[in-house]
Amino acid sequence: MLDKINRDSRLYPEIVKYVTNKNFYAILKEVIPTEIENINPLVDGMDYDRKGYSERYEYDETFVSDISVLELNFSSVDVITSTTTKVTFKCIA
Repeated sequence: MLDKINRDSRLYPEIVKYVTNKNFYAILKEVIPTEIENINPLVDGMDYDRKGYSERYEYDETFVSDISVLELNFSSVDVITSTTTKVTFKCIA
């Protein structure tokens, strides 16, 4: 919805052009794995048996052995202000 609202902005076409540039995608593909490793992600594990009962596992520590960005797609322009722009991407890693 925010994307539709922001389409009225004169900056919208330039923002979309910039963030859908292949060079920008290449930069993001390099940055995403590093940022995931730096945030120390929380992992909650769920296990279901054949009857649908579940058990939950919580992990105190995580170790990221490998992250590959398989797909990265522009989704929307969420916020446009005079100093910042927030953009959403869909990422399969």
